[in-house]
Amino acid sequence: MGVQVNAVTKSGTNTPGGSVSGYFRDDRFNAADFVAHKVLPYSNQQVSGTFGGPIRKDRVHYFANYEYEREPRTSTWTTPYRAFNIDLTGTRWQREAGVRVDVQFSPRTRLSMRGTNWREYIPYAAGSATTTPAASVETNNKSNQFNATLTRVFGTQAVNEVKLGYAGSGWDQTTPVKN
Repeated sequence: MGVQVNAVTKSGTNTPGGSVSGYFRDDRFNAADFVAHKVLPYSNQQVSGTFGGPIRKDRVHYFANYEYEREPRTSTWTTPYRAFNIDLTGTRWQREAGVRVDVQFSPRTRLSMRGTNWREYIPYAAGSATTTPAASVETNNKSNQFNATLTRVFGTQAVNEVKLGYAGSGWDQTTPVKN
């Protein structure tokens, strides 16, 4: 026994609007690390923004977002072997962007499309007491997605929906070139 409920709702707004935000952190407020006996370098910056509005009043609306994070960082190794206890510095970053478009052809027919793109770069694996700097790797991650949904209401008891989608991702690890 079960119930399926379908609701068709209006989305988007006829008033353009958006937001901007940021987050910033620095190591000057950190205490010394218990194992390394020093303040480990740390910095993080994040910014994001959104914007949306009408393309055609009451019919076509869009929404876009973008996020960026930048994290210069130092991986510190604290092994029992002094020769391996070094610091490697690099900048990790991540970018994410998305866009959505909604089209209302009629009160009964609607098309919604959404796409996203995500990228991340990690320069070194984090330092630890169980690995050496020679075991560090560089990582590149990526992901892309697209979805489209066409919805048609035929009456009080029938709705037809067609969906199309694509999702792709990739992951690449290499040994960093050390000068």
